[in-house]
Amino acid sequence: MKILLIDPPCDRFLGYTSECIPLGLSCIASYLNEKGHEVFVYNADHAQKSSHINIVEYSENQRNYLRAVNNDQHPVWQEVRDVIGNFKPDLVGISVMSVKILPAKKLISLIRKIDKNIAIVCGGHHPTIDPELFLRDDPVDFVVRGEGELTMAELMEKLSNKKDDYENIKSLSFLRASKIIHVPPRQLIPDLAILPLSEKDNVIFKETYNMDDFSIVMTSRGCPYACGFCGSGNMWKRTVRYRPVEKVMEEIEFLKNKYGVTNIKFMDDSFSVNRKRVENLCSEILKAKLNITWSCLTRVNLIDDGLIRLMKKAGCTKIDIGIESGNPRVLKIIDKEITIGQIEKAVKIIDKYKIFWAGFFMFGFPTETEEEAMDTLHFMKKIKPGWANISIFTPYPGTKLYDMCLRNGIIDSSYDPSLYMHQRIESFATDKISKERFSFVSKKMLNEFNGYNKSFFTLFKRARSRNYHRNPGLLIDDFKKLFKWFKIKN
Repeated sequence: MKILLIDPPCDRFLGYTSECIPLGLSCIASYLNEKGHEVFVYNADHAQKSSHINIVEYSENQRNYLRAVNNDQHPVWQEVRDVIGNFKPDLVGISVMSVKILPAKKLISLIRKIDKNIAIVCGGHHPTIDPELFLRDDPVDFVVRGEGELTMAELMEKLSNKKDDYENIKSLSFLRASKIIHVPPRQLIPDLAILPLSEKDNVIFKETYNMDDFSIVMTSRGCPYACGFCGSGNMWKRTVRYRPVEKVMEEIEFLKNKYGVTNIKFMDDSFSVNRKRVENLCSEILKAKLNITWSCLTRVNLIDDGLIRLMKKAGCTKIDIGIESGNPRVLKIIDKEITIGQIEKAVKIIDKYKIFWAGFFMFGFPTETEEEAMDTLHFMKKIKPGWANISIFTPYPGTKLYDMCLRNGIIDSSYDPSLYMHQRIESFATDKISKERFSFVSKKMLNEFNGYNKSFFTLFKRARSRNYHRNPGLLIDDFKKLFKWFKIKN
């Protein structure tokens, strides 16, 4: 079958573009291509000409978001029509995060207008927790719940052979005689070694990506933690499964030899949750003498001096850390399972080894006061991340804090999906700050974080972490970004 897997546009309606190839869709594409199908990945949030804006602009642009999404003549939707019309797929698969519900629905409508015979499948985080949303009004043909490779492969086999006994495909939801059928869930793939290397060749507008965009690698799936704002457990069931280290090394060497990638981005939810495995991977990277750098995401309670020293030696130049709040009570409310002391200790270790680190913060949680939100701002400035990202808490369905917001009457079951955005001031979900005051607090937080990120201190630390001697092309790209940042600032 001829299959087009699409990550719907969202950020492009806000003046921003995604620069990476969607990892989940790439994994599904490679698995289906191996089964004999012709599968391409289309990141509709990736513009052929990249665009970078700061968080203040990003937030302000959301005023026009709904108008842009609903505008059939918007250049983004024209591009989508052209891609689908030229590719002529038998089936389109759409990955839907909660933040992308509205553009995904619009995309479904456009596909129906282009060719009613194109089968449509939705999958990803939101269809997993609410498959019926996509099977009621303007229904799609199928919803894949949870991990997608095996379910999609079995569905493609049925469709290729013109069989319709879909009741045998676990984790599939579909309509049968106007009745919604939910086939019981399948087990997660026990051995990730069966998955081929993620697809990088069959990518729409491949020529517009640079080598850094091909650098995303998965070494594991899942996270054992249960942060109250995170929906990861809906997909991965709070378990962690690992790819064999030799498979990870095979992919790293493949990316370096074929695409010239010198900086790998490990995209695991919690990279160092298995310390011994990280030690093994670092040892293999050193043994192979690949001369690469790499980045990862992890938690402060999974950091110690010996591990960071080894990671640095093996080429780690950047660590992303979810800190969320600078207030002890709020950290407990959101079930982060970390303390202020652990955060301070971890970032001191990272700074000791001169590894660039980015901190991810959030405010606006239910029961959080204005003073507690300000604690987060002051704490960020105290621990001095190389980059500080700030989000306004958004209650995602399927999370503990979403249920808490429902119980406390902060939101109701008709909560507007257009609000599922992390820098949208209207994403109001706290009962301790008035809406009027929350608007003021939000603007202050966004402006303060944006100003911090534009300081010479953070720009210098970021430049030092980029290893331009290994990848001179990044220097040109970063100069362009720097020029635009200062242009915005002035």
